[in-house]
Amino acid sequence: MVNTWPVHNLTSASTNGVTTSLEHLPTGVVVCTLNVQTPRAAGLAKLIDSSLSSTLESIASAPNVKAVVLTSPQTGTFLGLHRTSGVDFVETAALAEEQCRRGQELTAFLTEFKKPIVAAIPHSALGNAFEVALACHGRVLGEHPASVLGLTDIQLGLTPSMAGLQRLSQLIGVEQTLEYALSGRFLRPDRARALGVLHLVVPPTVLLDKAAGLALELAQKRSSFLPTRLLKNTLLSSVFQQAQAQAKTINHLGSAPQKVVSILETLHKSGWKASLHQEASAIKHLRVSQLTKALAYAAELQTHLPIQSPAPASFIERVQIRYLVEVERLKHDGTSESEVDQALAEWGFSKKPSTLLESMGISRFAQSAQQLTQTFGPRFALPKPTDERITPPVRVRPTLGRNSGEPVEEIQMRCVFALVNEALLCLEEGVLQSKTVGDMAVNRELGFPAFRGGPFYYIHSLGQAEALRRIATYQARRGPIWTPARWFIQDSN
Repeated sequence: MVNTWPVHNLTSASTNGVTTSLEHLPTGVVVCTLNVQTPRAAGLAKLIDSSLSSTLESIASAPNVKAVVLTSPQTGTFLGLHRTSGVDFVETAALAEEQCRRGQELTAFLTEFKKPIVAAIPHSALGNAFEVALACHGRVLGEHPASVLGLTDIQLGLTPSMAGLQRLSQLIGVEQTLEYALSGRFLRPDRARALGVLHLVVPPTVLLDKAAGLALELAQKRSSFLPTRLLKNTLLSSVFQQAQAQAKTINHLGSAPQKVVSILETLHKSGWKASLHQEASAIKHLRVSQLTKALAYAAELQTHLPIQSPAPASFIERVQIRYLVEVERLKHDGTSESEVDQALAEWGFSKKPSTLLESMGISRFAQSAQQLTQTFGPRFALPKPTDERITPPVRVRPTLGRNSGEPVEEIQMRCVFALVNEALLCLEEGVLQSKTVGDMAVNRELGFPAFRGGPFYYIHSLGQAEALRRIATYQARRGPIWTPARWFIQDSN
């Protein structure tokens, strides 16, 4: 019995947080609208567990179905996946590897489907969403001021996990792929169209019509959409050597940049299957790392920044002044301004303390420190003289900093834990109501390292007992100005 699909047939189902609807157009194109409705980080797992493969398989043999358009609701990202959708924190490395392999199987199913599949992207496709789009045989993007594409996994300390690297290199070449994959930069619609990543960029009102038209064109030219595999190419050794050297300089993203290069290098030296194995091996270790969790948290902060209530000005002022006062104490003890700047930059701060002080102004800084000292006590008191930036005092350099036997970590930890403890005091006193809002504010205003999440997330990832131990060490050495927040002690207990 021939399996045929009735024209205009519309079916819809929702399973495990994934909604799927199918519509059979008179032209013989089936529009599959899929939306992952689940917490952002769990999106990839839900897609892999969905019935997408079985749904498409059910129409593969229908003679009156010529092609498929894969799309999602106009109001969201492609398939409802977000750039953090691949960070569904699994408990073990083995589970992370298994999920990666299942994702690879899903995209392979799409690429090897018997009939052409065109991705109709209503807005943007980042990370795993872009990998799914790359697995389709054609891609059409709806015009939107914020429309972007990209393999943004590197921003989360991850590699792509569904053969997106390999497929993008098929389209635009190794060097261009490395450029985008190592930086996590967005592909803008005009650039993506010029590179051949997109077939069309169209107004949203005609997105499905144009995607269906492209699907029919591909169906008529069957050979143009069949999957291809890159031949082994050992002539790219110098490209990969340069890329590995560059990857090693991207310290704040852990080993992910080097693994990105290795995946592509394996593809061209050993073939497609070997590169998939390399990719799964990378994900196996990266998905369970604390670094990836912190980067995903920071990415979520950036996403929710416009809708969160801003942090109180008093919170930002207190944390910033306490941080800069500790910087001034280090300088007064003999550490140079450049040493402090460099040490904190190495720890990951995107803004130098000297830049923050310059933006604030020395007079305003001194006045704020004096007012806070009167209110909260000597932890905000500046060392004497307070105008050393204008008339630097002559002093003997103590044993601290790079030119001495003491590690740079002393500079870093004094500044970081001065900031952290003040943030905790503000939370304890009710100045700040939300740790998430506090993390966002400190990341934005002080340049706290995004890959460490924020002061509150940093305490969580470090372990509160360890953080308390460090603050207590400074209290023993430097007195009551380092008294830990009561909230911090209670929460640790």
